[in-house]
Amino acid sequence: LCCCSGMRCPQEKSPVVLTGSVSAANAKDQIYSEVLYTLRQLGVGGKWFKADDNKRQIFIPSLNARLLAMSSDGKRQMGLNSVFTLLDEGAYHVNSSLYDAVANAHVGRKNGMLMSISTSGMDATSWYHGLYKKAKRILSGEDTDPQTY
Repeated sequence: LCCCSGMRCPQEKSPVVLTGSVSAANAKDQIYSEVLYTLRQLGVGGKWFKADDNKRQIFIPSLNARLLAMSSDGKRQMGLNSVFTLLDEGAYHVNSSLYDAVANAHVGRKNGMLMSISTSGMDATSWYHGLYKKAKRILSGEDTDPQTY
């Protein structure tokens, strides 16, 4: 639902929603397919949007909005200007390249947001564990970073 509402963000021109998954199969089978299913369940017909299964992209011509479901290939995803980015299961991404590519993709947007949802994972040396530790410091009051919540 966050992805669908991001695509309809009335305060933003040409909204772009990005999702980042562990694998191409996850990007297509879970994220892309679920957003497509949600749009259809909301009664949004195929005339309102165009879906490209090969690119894992949904385009809404009337809003010039798009959703792009990416996998952990962040090196090819630089320069995107998103209104909303959802990073799924970051603890299980092999490295931080996708996160690094999208971490600031939203800063040029008035209402931009990056949301990461994941368990902490088991590898205390992974890049995501550092993000997890930062979140714990914010919750304890030790870190007062106003950009992270």
